[in-house]
Amino acid sequence: TFMPVLIALAFRNTKLGWGLVLFSMVITLGLVSRWYMDRLRLLLVPRLSVVVTVLVIILAIGSLIGHHAGTYRILDVALFPMVIMTMTIERLSIILMERGASDAIKVSLGTLLAATFGYFAMSIVTVQDFFFAFPEVLFALIGVQILMGRYTGYRLTEYSRFHSFITG
Repeated sequence: TFMPVLIALAFRNTKLGWGLVLFSMVITLGLVSRWYMDRLRLLLVPRLSVVVTVLVIILAIGSLIGHHAGTYRILDVALFPMVIMTMTIERLSIILMERGASDAIKVSLGTLLAATFGYFAMSIVTVQDFFFAFPEVLFALIGVQILMGRYTGYRLTEYSRFHSFITG
C-alpha cells in the first residue's frame, strides 16, 4: 500500500491530471525499455542502469516539450526519488534477513559511497553543461551499459582472488 501513497505525494506537486498522464507515459515507456533489456539478456545492474538512463531521456524530452508548450508541470515531479529510497530500504531489509547485519551494513556503506561519488560527479558544472548541450551522448552511454551488461566473465576482484589459478 505504500507505493500508491508515494505516487500520490508526487501528484501533489504535479496536480492529479498531469501526474496521471506523466506517470502513465513514463511507466509505459520504462516498461517497454525494460522489456527490450530482457531480450538482450543483460545482467541486473546494467539492465537497471539502462532503464534509468532511458527514463532520464524520457523526462528530458518531456521537459523540452513542456517548456516549448508553456507547460511546466512536468518539472514538478520532485518526489519520485522517494520511490528509489523505498526500494533501497526494501532491498536492504531483504539482505538483513537473508545474509545478516554485517552484509547489510556493507551494502549500505557501499551504496553511500557510490551515492557520494555520483553526487560529486553530477555536481561538476562542466559535466552538467556537456550532457545538457549534447543529450544524444546518453544514447552512447546506453551502448556502453549494454556492452558492460553482456560481459559475463570475471569481476575485477576475482582476478586477484583466482590469480594463482589463472596463471597456472
